[in-house]
Amino acid sequence: SAPEPARSPAPDRAAKEILQQRMQAAGLGTPRYVVTAESGPDHLKHFTVEVRLDAPGHGDVVLGQAAAGNKKEAQQAAARIACLQLEEYLSSTEGRTGA
Repeated sequence: SAPEPARSPAPDRAAKEILQQRMQAAGLGTPRYVVTAESGPDHLKHFTVEVRLDAPGHGDVVLGQAAAGNKKEAQQAAARIACLQLEEYLSSTEGRTGA
């Protein structure tokens, strides 16, 4: 029998919501989703999306990037990556001052 797919910490449909909740809880505002690339013919577009946060003292920080066949899927995939990267970002900035 085929192995079960790996379970992500956030279901696909909830990744954006979970990321937003985590960012707001950390006082980081809301994530921004930016389409950085589109490729392919109109009937077969491929989108690359970045999740960014405006970090005081750090400028524009990219937390995740993903590509998919539509913007919504690319946003969800980028949000899943960003959920993981957010923990790393928070750990790396913990205890730092804005100076």
